[in-house]
Amino acid sequence: MPASLRLTRLRSNTGTTLGIEVTDGGPQAGPRTGGTACPEEHGRGLAIVRALSADCGTRAEPGGGATWWAHLSTP
Repeated sequence: MPASLRLTRLRSNTGTTLGIEVTDGGPQAGPRTGGTACPEEHGRGLAIVRALSADCGTRAEPGGGATWWAHLSTP
């Protein structure tokens, strides 16, 4: 399953929220573990997303795969 990207914009009286969703064919939603990746070179992406976003998370897709999402708010 190829990865897909979805962007949405919601305007309100308090500002604009940008929604970002990335769906891929990964086996499940959640942090990736294992492998031989050097921890100094990998694993900071979610921390950066959490620091920059108003809200973020993951969800498992019914047909398999996972969606990683974040909401970024601007004034």
